[in-house]
Amino acid sequence: MTIQRGFSEAIKPGITEVFWLTAQRSDFESDRDREIYYNRWAGGYLEHYPQWVYTAQEDGVVLGYLLGCPDSTQALSVLDFPGLDLFTSFFADYPAHLHINVHPQGQGKGIGRKLIEAYCRDLKHEGVPGVHLITTAEAKNPGFYRAVGFTFEHPKPGKGYTLLFMGRSLAEV
Repeated sequence: MTIQRGFSEAIKPGITEVFWLTAQRSDFESDRDREIYYNRWAGGYLEHYPQWVYTAQEDGVVLGYLLGCPDSTQALSVLDFPGLDLFTSFFADYPAHLHINVHPQGQGKGIGRKLIEAYCRDLKHEGVPGVHLITTAEAKNPGFYRAVGFTFEHPKPGKGYTLLFMGRSLAEV
């Protein structure tokens, strides 16, 4: 397995496949609603931050991806990311953020960890002090994020769930 940085149209089908296999939603009122959902959580990154796209591949097959943005304040003007604006007070320490998914058959094999480590090394090289993600407290993934160094947590009530901001300092990377 190799980790590759950068977006090309050749990897888009693999990213799209993994996206839909791991998406929180599968029911949409229209194709347009489905497209909006994809663009919110993946397409916007591919368009605006292609240099911060990471894929884990084996024999040309995308096993997982990480989509990143080194400046969340700037991202507020180009990405339709629900909840991002609720956590701006933490952006000084954790300015970068990420969105990651691993193919269900590849989960638990270290792929997500390798993607995050590659992204964090590159962010640190660029002088970025920290990275964050936003999930929900009720999700299954906070334990994984804690295990890969996301030690700062700040919850905020959402609509029927609790948004969870998780930050990782890059000082130790």
